[in-house]
Amino acid sequence: MTSHRQSPGFDRSDLEQIFVDDLLDERDVLVDVGCGVGDVIDQWLQMGLDCKIVGLEADEDSAAASSRRFRQHEQVSIEFGDIVAGLPFNGSIFFLNDPYDESTVIRFADAVHHLVVEARRGVMIYYLNCEHLAVFQDDPRFIVQVERLRRVAGQGVQVPRLLATVTLATVAQ
Repeated sequence: MTSHRQSPGFDRSDLEQIFVDDLLDERDVLVDVGCGVGDVIDQWLQMGLDCKIVGLEADEDSAAASSRRFRQHEQVSIEFGDIVAGLPFNGSIFFLNDPYDESTVIRFADAVHHLVVEARRGVMIYYLNCEHLAVFQDDPRFIVQVERLRRVAGQGVQVPRLLATVTLATVAQ
């Protein structure tokens, strides 16, 4: 994915609401799409998630920084390159915090669909700050569930944030 902007950000409470350790097992492979310097991966590790984690990053310097940051963690691998072309075949849960333009999200959706058909198994996409949600909502290959996450801002103000959980409508048998 090449059309990348600054991520709208996340905090630990976002991830704790999305990723519940007892729903994951050692066969799951978490994929942080556009991992940057690895802040989401670091939070996953701090949360005690013990499945394999793959970070995909299109910026060479950020990918190198992430690789250095997590070199002591055998469960983590960082991949540099076009993150659409580089989607791991064994990925089962994809996290996308929307810093991308619409055409890139379309390429991502097509790549995930292709991966699912080839692997003959389902995947989940957690899409936070889902600016281009219509890419998935308007595509009959996907089922989308949208929920609001609550983040406590200064003075205890609740800030709603959208999270879309995307699955494929059908998986080839």
